[in-house]
Amino acid sequence: MSRIESSSTTSMNRSAHGDVQYKSRYYLHHHGPDHYHGRPLSSFKQHMSSSTLAHLIPNASQKHLHRQHKSAHRFEFSSAGNLAVNHSSLEKELGRKSGGDETVFEVILKGHVFVRATCSRLRECCEFCQHSVHGHSYLYCRNCPVVIHNKDVCQERLTRVCPVQEIGITGWGEGNYSIKFEEKPSIDLEAVFLSGLPGLQSNKCFECGRILDARSGHELVPDKTLGDLNESSSNNPKSTKKQKVISHLRRVRSHHQFSETTSVPEATAMRICHMTGKYYCERCHWNDVWYIPGSIFLLNDKSKQPVSRSIYIKMRVMWDSVVLRVPSYWHRENLEAAQVYEVRSKLHNLLRYTLLCPEASSLKATSELVEPAHLLGYPDYYRMCDVLDVLNGTLYPRLLSYLKAWSEHVSHCSVSKFSHHAYLLLG
Repeated sequence: MSRIESSSTTSMNRSAHGDVQYKSRYYLHHHGPDHYHGRPLSSFKQHMSSSTLAHLIPNASQKHLHRQHKSAHRFEFSSAGNLAVNHSSLEKELGRKSGGDETVFEVILKGHVFVRATCSRLRECCEFCQHSVHGHSYLYCRNCPVVIHNKDVCQERLTRVCPVQEIGITGWGEGNYSIKFEEKPSIDLEAVFLSGLPGLQSNKCFECGRILDARSGHELVPDKTLGDLNESSSNNPKSTKKQKVISHLRRVRSHHQFSETTSVPEATAMRICHMTGKYYCERCHWNDVWYIPGSIFLLNDKSKQPVSRSIYIKMRVMWDSVVLRVPSYWHRENLEAAQVYEVRSKLHNLLRYTLLCPEASSLKATSELVEPAHLLGYPDYYRMCDVLDVLNGTLYPRLLSYLKAWSEHVSHCSVSKFSHHAYLLLG
């Protein structure tokens, strides 16, 4: 693996972050660093929430600030326009600065590294309540696409773990990450969904274990608050009296509607994930759709299929940040893949000229400003987004233009010719 990692990490980072779509991830959650300096507040007030405006108004009154948080692991405002953070294990202060002297704080929950957004134009759904965060104060994870409302109920009840612990990619949520090579990927590149067998899962959600009922579409959860009576003691006078009390409490509880959520049947659709082949409840499966690597390599199927929420988040992070070794048969059985493989093989052979010829090295550096450096390396390694570019026919002409420029230089450069002859002699 060392030969692959010999590619310049700096150039990979530069090329990955040079793409506008990666940079835009940060600006989805923040306005430009100097967008409000020298401008009247009314010019952008309509685009920001009241809690965000509090950061920009030095003498704002307390009523315009975000409400005081009673939880021991949330932000709270100690004075107008200034943030104070409670000292707890769930938060840590960063050494980084944003803008002037304003310190950025992080909230650590379930492996997520949450940062408070400074604008509210994002239209994604909160990971807990599934309502849009548009127009609300919210937190976003630095390492994955997860966002949650800046409310105690959404933060404290978050259950979905960040995929960074498994993938090892940090900074994806802000477009500030390094491309990672994986010889043994954490996903099965040849897994293809054919059919599911609910009986093998005991009619339970594969992720959370919630009971599923395909016939009625409702969750069957026993009453955990009051418990079931012991049938063996049903003739006992004390048991009879207890049963009457419990029956009365149930009627009162139903009348006043303060029962627990676990005692109320909730609609649960049995949903299949085409990546794992398992069944999930609607809490763990939002009907998100994404590409299935096995279908791409084996069936040449580029369509998106339903996947569970955890798989969806994981695949989105891996799609443009992890370089994988694709199956070898793909280059032989797919025409577009075979063409790209041939061009990449020739480009890889031309890399040796960059060690001696400064002009060839400049050509390589110019190419890496546009294309990720791994595309100039060993032709068996791709990101999954590169695989789609191969099948869409957009990657081949780009690489072919680099090959023509390099080949033309080698044919006219004396240094490159000398290195070529030396290579043949040492052969």
